[in-house]
Parts: sequence; structure tokens; C-alpha cells
Amino acid sequence: MERPREDDWLSFQQEFEDHHLKSQSKNYRASFVPAARKLENLCNPKRVSDVTPLMLARFHTRMREAGLANTTAASYLRQLRITINWAAEHGYLEQRVKVVVPRVDEDEEMKGRPLSLEELERLLKAAGKLLGVHAAPMESMLRGYWLSGLRRTEGYLLSWDNSEELLVVKIDGRRPMVEIPTKLDKGRKRRTLSLTPDFVEHLRSLPNREGRVYRPLTKQGRVVRSVDTLGVLISDIGATTNIVTKPGRHPTVHDLRRSFGERWAARVTPPVLKELMRHRDIKTTLKYYVGQSAERTANQVWDVFERSQGGVLGGAREPAAEANRS
Repeated sequence: MERPREDDWLSFQQEFEDHHLKSQSKNYRASFVPAARKLENLCNPKRVSDVTPLMLARFHTRMREAGLANTTAASYLRQLRITINWAAEHGYLEQRVKVVVPRVDEDEEMKGRPLSLEELERLLKAAGKLLGVHAAPMESMLRGYWLSGLRRTEGYLLSWDNSEELLVVKIDGRRPMVEIPTKLDKGRKRRTLSLTPDFVEHLRSLPNREGRVYRPLTKQGRVVRSVDTLGVLISDIGATTNIVTKPGRHPTVHDLRRSFGERWAARVTPPVLKELMRHRDIKTTLKYYVGQSAERTANQVWDVFERSQGGVLGGAREPAAEANRS
């Protein structure tokens, strides 16, 4: 492939689409177009070399000024990082451009919802249909996300072997743990995370105890080599279900994490749930999990009361019930 003579942005986009995007999934291709259009609308690059760190910083500022959510702005920057790295690899740029993607609290906006156990089974079935004979590793990984509450990157980097680059599982002690190195923790702290018994049981059922805990495969039987590819593949699986987590959205890894939070909100105190979820602020725990759990508990209490005969509340009979007795 020869570099376009003018090296203009529009010609580059066409080359990128023809030589890279066409080999990717439908969801992956669809993610490039809005990011590129938004960059053109807000910053109007004429050449590939115009896309400098300064332009991208300005792009992020203008997206936020235009009212785009933090998560959307970060998603666009991640897509442009892939695009610009490809440009450098294929001679459009003399060197890679560092694209800084601001950290976003995954729980700051509840953009989906927890999945039920029945919906999890449907998601696993969809993985089987999409991946065929290569589905088993992905099915195991999806079940692991459901049982652990790990974020997408954390599950991808989960390992049996000691490493400063990975999350290391320790399940042979009295209380199984996973060690999270500083560089991989959202709060930038080295942590030891307690594992729930059901997730430990799942880990102990896995046949392999070396290297990565999960090695999901593509439809072609190749090992998934990046967390971005994993995200796209899981999105493709979710899109084949008729499960809707929010208008226009299908199940993602974070919906599995939400499911974990909802289940354990009914079993442990808010401070314990905060540690399990690794929220930086307990307000996040209270807002998205404990509050919803309290509402669910209240509904159950009132359902029992309304079904009960005699309507006893707080040890005293309702006036209507007393009148009926007399």
C-alpha cells in the first residue's frame, strides 16, 4: 500500500477503512465513523499530521464543552488512538502520537443494568452460537465476570503466575485472594482483593493452572490478543441476543459486573460491598447498589404485608382488621 501523495485526512480515512476496518467486526467498524466525524466537526484536520497531541487535547475539551458524556469522549479518543497508531505503522506519520485517554469512573453513569441468571444463560448460549466449536473459553470467561465483578481489563489480565503486569490469583490459602498491582488498579494502589466463594469454586473447576486464567478465542479459533478486541467480541455476542439493558444497548462486561454488585448488595454491608466493587467513594456503592437493594427489600416487605391476612404491621392490627373482628 502506497502512501497518498497529499497525505490528506479524507484519503487516509478511505485507506484505513479499506485496509483495516473491512477485516474487523461490524461493531468495531461502526465505532470509527462517529469518532472521525466528531473530530472533523470540532477540530477539522486537513492532514493526518494535523492530529497532534495538542489537537487531541483540544478535541477532548470541546467534546466536554459540547455536553458529551465522559464515557463517550473517552470512547472516541480510544478509537482515534487505534487509528493514529495504524497511521504510524503504515508510514503516514514519522512516529506514534501519544493519545491520552482520561480516566473515567465506570460507575459514574449507570448506562446499563444488572442481568438476571436467565439472561446470563441466554448470553452464554449466544456465545455458543457465534463462536461455535471455539465457544467454551469465552463461555467460561463470561461466567467468571458474572461471579467475580471484575472489570473487563482485570478479567483479561487475570493470571495464575506471579507478575507485576497481571492480576495474580491465589486460591490455595485459607481465604483465596487476587493481587492487583498498582499500575492496573483504578485507584492507583496496590491491592489484595478478597474473592467470593462462588468465584473461587469456579476457578477451582478450571482445568488449567498456568499462565492466563482465561484465553478466549475468536470465531477463527485464534487467541484474543487485546482487551479492545475482547470488548468488541463480547459486544458482538451481546448484540445477537434480544436482551436490552438500555435503549440501543445490549449486554456488556460491565452489566455482568453490575449483576455481581446487585447480588452481593443483598448479602453484605455497604462498606464490604464497596471493597468488593473497589469503588473509590462509598457514595457510588450507595447510589447504584445499596439504594436499589433497599428498594427491592422494601418491595418484598410490602408484598408480604399486603398478602398477609389480618394486615399486622409493627405488632398492631390495622383498624379495618379490628373492625372486622368485632
